[in-house]
Amino acid sequence: MTDLTPDLVCRAGAALFGREWQAPLAALLNVNDRTIRRIASAARQGQPYTINQNWRAELATALSRASLDHELKAREASEVAAILRDDAA
Repeated sequence: MTDLTPDLVCRAGAALFGREWQAPLAALLNVNDRTIRRIASAARQGQPYTINQNWRAELATALSRASLDHELKAREASEVAAILRDDAA
């Protein structure tokens, strides 16, 4: 099993919350946002940082939910676009 690294935590945060991901990720994980900023700094510097491996399940669940939500939104957007194209023809 791959350990959580600063890079993986940052990638997960950005995937879940976009550019301003640090505070929302801290809230999701119920940690101080300074902890997340330290992890982000370690990732930028290519430095190791000891990360709570119990976050793995929380992050995986949140990412799975976000992925499903994105798929549903994309399907709905595609259906609405098709209706609008048909109406414009």
